[in-house]
Amino acid sequence: RWLGSGKNTGFFPNAKLLVHRQEWISTSALLPCQADWYCPNGISGVDASRVVCFDGSVQLGRGVALLHTPGHTEGNHSLVARVPDGLRVTSENGVGADAYAPMNSRINAVRRYAQATGVEVILNGNTLEGSNDQYISMVMEKTVAGPSANPDFPNCATSSEATPHWTMPGQESSFLIGEASFGSVVK
Repeated sequence: RWLGSGKNTGFFPNAKLLVHRQEWISTSALLPCQADWYCPNGISGVDASRVVCFDGSVQLGRGVALLHTPGHTEGNHSLVARVPDGLRVTSENGVGADAYAPMNSRINAVRRYAQATGVEVILNGNTLEGSNDQYISMVMEKTVAGPSANPDFPNCATSSEATPHWTMPGQESSFLIGEASFGSVVK
C-alpha cells in the first residue's frame, strides 16, 4: 500500500524501497519457522524496478545511516540518526534500555542474569537466524549510540520498547527512551 501495486497508486507513488540485499533474498524464500515473523505476502506486488538493494551499511545523508545489524534477521539493519540529544540508534534487536545495559537494570532477574553469565546485552526472544550475530550487533548499536539522557543506558530506541502496562503489574523498565518528535513535515 505504501509504494502501490498494480492498479493501486500507493501513498508514495514515486518512492523506491531501500532494502538490504540479504533481507530481500530472505523474504523471497522464507522457511516455515521464519514466515511467522514476516507479513504474509509482504513483498507480493512490489515492482522489482522500485527496489534498491544495498550491502553492508549505508549513509543516507548527513546525520542519517542504515547500520547492518544481522541477527534478528540476516538482513536486519538499524537506523542511526543524529538528533538533539546525540546519536540515536533505532533497532529491533533489543526490547528496551534494560536489554542494552543489563548490569544497570533495576529488574533484579535481568541484572542477576547478566552478573551470573557476563553478558553485555540481552537478546529479544524472536531471533531465529543468528543469536551470536545479534549479540555482536547489539553491542555495536550501543557503542555507536553512546549514552542517553540517563548515562547508565545507551541511546538505543527499540522498535518494541518494553513499557509498563496495567495488564502486567510489577513489570517495570529501568529507563524509557519513549516517544520522540523532531521537527515537522513541510509540503
